[in-house]
Amino acid sequence: MKKTVQNKNKLLQQLKRYLHPKATHLQAGATAENLARQFLQQRGLKLIQTNYRSRFGEIDLIMQQKTKQINCLVFIEVRYRQRNQQQAMDSIDFHKQQRLKKTAQFYLQQHPLALGQNARFDVVVLSGELKQSDNTAIHWIVHAFE
Repeated sequence: MKKTVQNKNKLLQQLKRYLHPKATHLQAGATAENLARQFLQQRGLKLIQTNYRSRFGEIDLIMQQKTKQINCLVFIEVRYRQRNQQQAMDSIDFHKQQRLKKTAQFYLQQHPLALGQNARFDVVVLSGELKQSDNTAIHWIVHAFE
């Protein structure tokens, strides 16, 4: 009887997760990452992977910039604030940068073909209304940190 109740409770929890949409801040983050990806693709970057996770952290976008002058793997952190771009940039503090670097190193270890490439860390900051892309300001910071 006790096991049946536990199974029922577990099933109800799974059903709630399935039926409830993402939290608003997660929806905004996913929308911001999508807009950033489109913005960068329009500027010639090729998407490699989204939301790469390791035990060290997560990288929002991994892209490749390949031109006559540049062949570079780009690890991108996307930040969104409705009103203040500077606040979004300031939220990528030293500790966040260290986590991004460790995650990127882990990615390179797991993908040996990427090891020989140049790599850099960019930040894309979005502000304004995400629902109306005309009212969204996008600021791309190349080589945001080393």
